[in-house]
Amino acid sequence: NMKGKKMKLYEIVSVIIVASLGLWAAYGFLFENNIEHANYKVIKKFKSFELRKYENLKTISTNYTNSNQAFRQLFKMIDGNNKSNQKIAMTAPVIQDKENMMFVMPNKLDIIPEPNSQKVTIKIFKDLSVAVKTFNGSARNTTEQLNNLKNDLNKQNITYSEKWYLCQYNSPWVMSIFRKNEIWIEIE
Repeated sequence: NMKGKKMKLYEIVSVIIVASLGLWAAYGFLFENNIEHANYKVIKKFKSFELRKYENLKTISTNYTNSNQAFRQLFKMIDGNNKSNQKIAMTAPVIQDKENMMFVMPNKLDIIPEPNSQKVTIKIFKDLSVAVKTFNGSARNTTEQLNNLKNDLNKQNITYSEKWYLCQYNSPWVMSIFRKNEIWIEIE
């Protein structure tokens, strides 16, 4: 019976697709939920954003025109391409401003090894105060999220600078609906 065989093939393909999507979704939860995040204090929570203070945010930074190259440059550094040949754990978020990409260093790492590459620099933020808007999905609608946050800050009469950051908490392997992103704007 040809119709029965086609139906059986359709069912098998459907099961494979659903199982694959399930594994892809599980990847984000299983492998990326236990990544260390940067320490901060919540200053105040609002309905659509919060104010945070990062007292000692240690990062390594590289200039970028191409995000894949910048990511690889920073990844090499944490993978041991530094003066101490020290491997450093991946943390979240990966931070981008208009010209740099930054990896946050683990909280317990007191001394950041000197990078071998002159393209990688160590940047420490002392007392970074930011307004934070969290959003899920693709980071493609960053401008819209940034404008929404600026509008929210204006409504609350909170003074902010033009310095802002896109922070991404997940790898590109995580399904976009499960990705966590944040916009940070420096506040006075």
